[in-house]
Amino acid sequence: TYLLIDGHIESHPCPSPCPDNLPEDILWLGDRYVEIDLDGNLIWDWNTFDYISLDDYNPLYLQRLSNNYEAGDYLDWTHSNSLFYDDNNQTVFISIRNLSRIINIDYNSRNIIWQVSGDNDLMANSYFDNDIVFSQQHSVQKNSNDRIIFFDNHSYLDPEISKCIEFEYNSDSLNIVWDYTLPNDLFTGSRGECE
Repeated sequence: TYLLIDGHIESHPCPSPCPDNLPEDILWLGDRYVEIDLDGNLIWDWNTFDYISLDDYNPLYLQRLSNNYEAGDYLDWTHSNSLFYDDNNQTVFISIRNLSRIINIDYNSRNIIWQVSGDNDLMANSYFDNDIVFSQQHSVQKNSNDRIIFFDNHSYLDPEISKCIEFEYNSDSLNIVWDYTLPNDLFTGSRGECE
């Protein structure tokens, strides 16, 4: 089967405080994760609008929408960039870039097992006490030692320095076990991967 990320647009109220030039209801671009078989039949799906609160949004992208708004434009709400299926535990890991969030989903129930954000202002309910600072991450994967590794773009943070982060987790804690910071001149704001 194949796992895919698909954009999904819905109309919802503009978050408060809504810029004056935006309408009361705006278009929100979220994500839908789908699994299809070789014939294109839908086997599994998970929609951000069903599981993530609209109160969790990044004001940066609302301001960008407001800057040159025209009818039909949308708030780039989630902007996911990776999806990883863990066959051993039947869970799915997703990277939601615009919310600086990593989510672990139970494949069978579709419930969120845990989620962590590099910016707690973008997430109402934190699952861990740990504060791991990351931003606009990419390429979340589970490696052979059951740890999570991802590329932290570290965009919009001071200093802007990209890095690889590997962490381990259990039901109530998350701990960085390894990281590697790239030289300053290799900062990348919008792409990257760690293996």
